[in-house]
Amino acid sequence: MSGVDAKNLCWIDFREAEPATLNQEPLSTVVIAIGISVAKRRIEEISPSVQDSECYVFAGGPTCELVPKLQPSHMLSANFQKRLPTIGLLYPGEMGTALAAVLRSQDYRILTTVARRSSRTRELCYQNELELRDSLAHVVAEADILMSLVTPGSALEVAESVRKSHLFEPDRPLVYIDGNSISPSSMRQIEQVFAGTNVEILDVAIHGLASRLKEQGTIFASGLQAEIVDVLFGRFVRVKLLGQVLGKASLQKMLLGSMSKGIIGLFLQAGLVAQEAGLCEEFLEDLHRYYPDLFAFVERSLPTYPQHAQRRSQEMGEWESTLSELQFRSNLASEFRLLFLKLGQSERLTDSVRHAGKQELPQLLDLIAQDNPLRVERSAVESFSLR
Repeated sequence: MSGVDAKNLCWIDFREAEPATLNQEPLSTVVIAIGISVAKRRIEEISPSVQDSECYVFAGGPTCELVPKLQPSHMLSANFQKRLPTIGLLYPGEMGTALAAVLRSQDYRILTTVARRSSRTRELCYQNELELRDSLAHVVAEADILMSLVTPGSALEVAESVRKSHLFEPDRPLVYIDGNSISPSSMRQIEQVFAGTNVEILDVAIHGLASRLKEQGTIFASGLQAEIVDVLFGRFVRVKLLGQVLGKASLQKMLLGSMSKGIIGLFLQAGLVAQEAGLCEEFLEDLHRYYPDLFAFVERSLPTYPQHAQRRSQEMGEWESTLSELQFRSNLASEFRLLFLKLGQSERLTDSVRHAGKQELPQLLDLIAQDNPLRVERSAVESFSLR
């Protein structure tokens, strides 16, 4: 922290109800620690001597940056006694390792466990310099911030496991970031899991491909201390804060996700009919001619579906539940959920993609058509021929 006047250096934790330092004599240098959202609400309440001081704040990385005035959106939200927070990652899949790379570039320590995880997960940990621990309980015990990145169906289970581990240190502050593609109602369930604890919950949803996270991704965040997410990732990834209400970030991701998955579902419906009629080449040619942006999106997104079809199905299930809770018709969501579920159950498709890698749209449609996920059981009534 070169350039900082150590004599007048003062650390302030804004999470404290009454920070003792606020009533001391004027300060020439102030370093702000955790509690961004609280700090924002109390900026006008703290002493003028602090407001007029030079304020050094952590902005990710081992050094301090000088901020001319109190600018809470740039502060590191953590009460970490002059150190960067330790991050617990649950678990390092494709998106998890992409986020870990962003954090590691800023010198954050990242802990995880590979207990009951695949060999691929273990390899990703080594590649991204993650520190391995023997169990989830060990990760919870050491981490200041936990990030849950699992399938929608596992989100609640992971939260419950963290809650049980945190029982051993109930008074220790912990930030729990749920970054899963879940519905607002599922987010409320997770909030209930941590009710009565010293755990600050943040609702986070990540939109975009892991491989293009920095270039095109967006991280949505809501919760009382949502600014934590901006501090962790905002220097490299677009972060959009959506207020203090848990569930808003999840809903925003679902709104966009329903559009992207709906486009893929409609394309598969039209494409498989075209394949059945021998018009696949003509269909793709004119789709590209009249809707080039739509074609480019499908061409980029559909090849990822065989590997992630089960997750996509669970995500559509969360959207279906949200529609039902709002008393909206959920027929379309239900059909797309079943479509992606059947895609994931096609061993022919998954094996082919695993061995052949990324395939062009004509070949991919041909593969999907062999186990046509849209075909209903043949009835006694003969269907008309399209060829």
